[in-house]
Amino acid sequence: MGVFAEYEKSMIVLKLRAARNRVKATTGRCEGRKPYGFYEGEPGVLERMKALRDSGLGFDRVAAALNAVGVKPRTGARWWGKTVNKILTAHER
Repeated sequence: MGVFAEYEKSMIVLKLRAARNRVKATTGRCEGRKPYGFYEGEPGVLERMKALRDSGLGFDRVAAALNAVGVKPRTGARWWGKTVNKILTAHER
């Protein structure tokens, strides 16, 4: 019985790996945290970040502007320039 269980496990692993690879090939990502802008309310904040950045502000100033109006990030209490940089860089790709 152990041999059959190992074989079945191997087949399940192969099927799951193939499914993840298919999803990754079509969408570019499969696992991990959802990108910023995925959840409700985030697309508006993302557009605001882009607009502030396009107006010539640096990442730290964009973060300060978001903190000044009371926009909260997904996690944490405030925005940081490095976080804004990572989000905007990921959305440029």
